[in-house]
Amino acid sequence: MVRSAWGGAPIPRDVPWALRKVDTGSPQDGDEPVQEDRVRASDAPDERILCAACGHEITSADARLTKAGRHQHTCVNPSGYVYRILCFRRAPGCVGTGSWSSFYSWFQGYAWQIACCGSCSMHLGWAFDPDAAPEDAEPFWGLIADRIAEPPRQQST
Repeated sequence: MVRSAWGGAPIPRDVPWALRKVDTGSPQDGDEPVQEDRVRASDAPDERILCAACGHEITSADARLTKAGRHQHTCVNPSGYVYRILCFRRAPGCVGTGSWSSFYSWFQGYAWQIACCGSCSMHLGWAFDPDAAPEDAEPFWGLIADRIAEPPRQQST
């Protein structure tokens, strides 16, 4: 076992994809909009996105979505921690924990709740629920890019 850079959670050595970041198709700073076609499902619509710490399936590539014109956002919490989050329509592998709050929400009109891996309880991001958002607004998940991973793509022969 090796220790991860995000809180000392162990990463099994036999999981080769564990340290691979999700390819967002955007620059590291997250300030440029993602092309809409990059957010749609990939060639493999069932491409899994996993917890980087334990490999539990969290969501899939076809659940990616844009909020405020981007799939990826760089956000700072009140304590000054910077997070690069990716937005998803659903994350059935996550479990919401704690109370809902509208305090310091990164998305106007949405309340948030901490989201953890349903298997290892690693903090993976936040669930966002329309609180005072427009009537057609839907809930979504903001997952921390460094805490989720994709399995390696199979090479076609």
